[in-house]
Amino acid sequence: MAFHVSGSFSGIEHASELPLPFPAPRPIGFYDGAPVTGTFSLDVVNPTFQVGGVDYAYYVNGPGSIYLVTYDIKDQHFAYTADASVILLDNPAGGAGGQSATFLTDFIPKYQGAIFSLTGASGSLFTGLDPSSLHLDASALPEFGTAFANAAEKIWVGVEVNAVHFDAAAVPEPATVAMMLVGCLLVACFARLRARH
Repeated sequence: MAFHVSGSFSGIEHASELPLPFPAPRPIGFYDGAPVTGTFSLDVVNPTFQVGGVDYAYYVNGPGSIYLVTYDIKDQHFAYTADASVILLDNPAGGAGGQSATFLTDFIPKYQGAIFSLTGASGSLFTGLDPSSLHLDASALPEFGTAFANAAEKIWVGVEVNAVHFDAAAVPEPATVAMMLVGCLLVACFARLRARH
C-alpha cells in the first residue's frame, strides 16, 4: 500500500516564542505576519497502528516512506524530514463532521518539527480509519494546513494558508481513474475468457 501527496503552498505566518531558557536570536516581530512559501511531499508506506479510539487512530509510517516539508520566510529556509513520521486519522462522529489526516514528524513536535494536515468531507480522504484507503479526490481537494517549531530560532509558526497547489501526479483526474477502471475490467474479461478455453 502506498499513498503519495506533494505540492506547494503560500500564506502568512503567525509566530509565537517557544518557552526555552535562552534568548531568541531574532525578535518575534521579525517572523510574525511575514509571507511564507513552502513545499510538501509525503509517501505513506506500510504504516503500523500505534493507538486509537472510536473516531481517531495514530500510525507510524513504515520503512521507505518519505516526509518532507519546507518553509521559506524572508531570508530563512526551514526544512523538516522524517524517516518514521506519524499519521493521525481523525473521523469525528463517524465522519459526520468531516475528516482529517494529519502528518507529523513525530508524536509531539513541540519544540522541533513540522505538521501538515488535509481536511475534507466524510469519505474524501480515507475510509474507516484505514491508512491503506488514503486518497485524494480531484473533484473535491482537501483544505491544507501546516505549522512548525524551530528550537534554534525559538519559534512556533502557524501558517495561514491562502493558496495551495497539489501536484498532478498525486491527484488522479476523474478521467484517468475511469480509464484505469476500464482497463482493469478489460483485463478481467480477457482472463475470464482465457480460463474458459
